[in-house]
Amino acid sequence: MVAWGCTRVHLSGFFNPCHSTSCRPRFCTGVNLPHQRQSQQQSERKQKQSQKEQKMLQQQSGTNHPELAVRDDGTVAGRFGYRPFSAVDWTLTVGLVILMAMGSRMLGILPSGSWGRIFYLLMLAASGAATLRQIRCRPQLQPARHALPLRNSCLARVDGILVHYLVRRRWNVRRQAVCFHGFGASALSWERSWNELSAKLNSEVIAFDAPGFGLTERPPLPLTQAGLDASQYRCETSARIAQQLLSIHGQQWRSAPKSGNERSLLLLGHSLGAIGASLAALCLQAEDQARALLVLESPAIFAPRAGSQVQTRTPPRLSPPAWRLSPILMVLPWLLRRLVYNRRFWEKGLAAAGGADARLVMHYQWPSLVEGWDKGLARFVASRLHGQPEEAGIIERLQEAVRTNGLGILLLHGERDRIIPLENSIRLADTLNANLVRMKNCGHVPHEQDPVAFAANIAPFVGEGG
Repeated sequence: MVAWGCTRVHLSGFFNPCHSTSCRPRFCTGVNLPHQRQSQQQSERKQKQSQKEQKMLQQQSGTNHPELAVRDDGTVAGRFGYRPFSAVDWTLTVGLVILMAMGSRMLGILPSGSWGRIFYLLMLAASGAATLRQIRCRPQLQPARHALPLRNSCLARVDGILVHYLVRRRWNVRRQAVCFHGFGASALSWERSWNELSAKLNSEVIAFDAPGFGLTERPPLPLTQAGLDASQYRCETSARIAQQLLSIHGQQWRSAPKSGNERSLLLLGHSLGAIGASLAALCLQAEDQARALLVLESPAIFAPRAGSQVQTRTPPRLSPPAWRLSPILMVLPWLLRRLVYNRRFWEKGLAAAGGADARLVMHYQWPSLVEGWDKGLARFVASRLHGQPEEAGIIERLQEAVRTNGLGILLLHGERDRIIPLENSIRLADTLNANLVRMKNCGHVPHEQDPVAFAANIAPFVGEGG
């Protein structure tokens, strides 16, 4: 397997990461070996083939075309959605319609009336164009290792899943930060703020794609009770992935001396990712929780309203029988393709979350380049609808960790958030006895909309001066 960019493929039993600041592709055959002659020849052939594809794409539309996935170095990773019809496609459509009309006349099924013939020919034209569009213009999906977006992209085999993650390295630091993205996003959501987080928090920053999102592998999901119970499309899987990535990149945060309120491990969870970050914090040992700071940004952990008590009972199972989830796995991928391949869908959605520029929209579209992206998201939704919600009892567990082991919790929320109301974070902060920072002029994703203020608001809580 060849992994491109500043990346390595982690294999079981091998934990030493690559410490080069500008890694070259590495060829892995059981161990992490440097390039050999055979791997160089294979990579050169693939590179020449990709260069030809890139030249074809650039000749058609140019690298600034909004439907192209363009890396920072100018190379094109692929095209988002269906390719537009060309003159050749229209010519083939007309020819196909003529052939079908002649066949219908020979078989005697061509309507006799003029309006009937016009309607029939229009139906033939629509069906012919749709058929050719599926054959000639459908998206060319590719493996994740061929669509890596940044030089900081890495691939690692974690918990049986090939995980894509980003690393912002910083030398001679003893603090590490792991970022959990929200629903519909990916690790690229943190790319805009990781320089500020690394500098102001004096830490190494790791952001990964949760199963079902980004470029992380989409494992199968059996529609059985046992298969759904053991689904890897859960937030607890993200918690395990975070632990393994910390092991791969060393445990500097554990060797840092504990003094005062200084925190050496940061777990940052945005929206739905706040559940995974909380579960990762709860999986830490008691002495490690005292070194950790859990940062919940616009968390999708809903606190009880005033006058009500925190639920101590486990909620009942939410899902119907497992086989009733099959329509979700059949219909939702088709619906997702209709939405995600439309750029206006992302522009309107991100505008509701607080706004985005062209680069951020491209980063949100990037996962649609890889194989199985639509099925993976549908499997995540089906897993969320099955069984008990993972956030059941999480507030009480966090309260116990704060009271017993000294786990630090910080909440940040944009005052203009139209997706999760600010009042929820106010109630959650009161329930957890945690600090709440209100981000002015920010919506649902403060770390994208104001990364400088986002990092500056966290710095005092980890022991940095600002």
